[in-house]
Amino acid sequence: MRRLGSLAAVLVLVGALAMPVAALAQEVDPSTPPVPTSGECVVCHALPAVVTEGLVPNPDLLVTREQVDASVHGELACTDCHSPLTGTLHPANDRAPTSCEGCHEDAATQYAAGAHGQASEAGPRPTCTTCHTAHDVVAVDAPGFDEQVALRCAACHSAMGDRPFGSNPLGLETHLGRIDVATCDDCHEPHKVLPPSDPKSSVSSQNKLATCQHCHDDAPPNFKDIEIHVASGPLPDDFKLRLATLWMLAILIFTFAFFGWLTILGIRHEWRHGGRGPGRETPR
Repeated sequence: MRRLGSLAAVLVLVGALAMPVAALAQEVDPSTPPVPTSGECVVCHALPAVVTEGLVPNPDLLVTREQVDASVHGELACTDCHSPLTGTLHPANDRAPTSCEGCHEDAATQYAAGAHGQASEAGPRPTCTTCHTAHDVVAVDAPGFDEQVALRCAACHSAMGDRPFGSNPLGLETHLGRIDVATCDDCHEPHKVLPPSDPKSSVSSQNKLATCQHCHDDAPPNFKDIEIHVASGPLPDDFKLRLATLWMLAILIFTFAFFGWLTILGIRHEWRHGGRGPGRETPR
């Protein structure tokens, strides 16, 4: 009787322990792992080896906890932008490329209506992460943000006439650290970017003056005639600017040539007279 009582007690104990496990097995589908936290994601994504895991190396896969915390999205979980893991770990089609519009609806609408949101023969369309990056997202009023975005514009618009640095004074001053000068998005708009040929563009002939007057309140009508992207080659296309450039180059060349020739004459004179100056006697 004692043995039967002991066996019954063991069976009751095993049954009590098995019930939560059975219930958990019924509630959790083994093909759908629980959604990981951001801390769990970076356990793998903070390892440098993750960059070369696929067939093609992808530096964007390397994400550290420090990057996420420093971002304006630091309070979001990875799965707020990325699809949850599946039974085969990462899904084939991640929803991250379209997740931005879930919070930034106005920006997404403007982007879709602009030139950057349309298919182009120039190459792949830029996305949110092209300008804002994927994980190092900073606030738009953060120091240096304007310059960084202008550099990313230049990565695609690399022709001399489109480049923000080196082709116009606004870009040069921004590059030197000034924050009170215009950058690309101040004139072309940040999301609804349209070509100058489009009447709705902020830099079209109809709207250019109004765009300038956002900063230059007293800009006269001819203010819009100022050339911003000056050079599309070694010399400006505009006739007046080309003439002024050639005139300044001529003055510069003449000045250096004239004073260079005077320097040569002075050296020649000193060499011929052995360095003797006025009031010096020839040694005996």
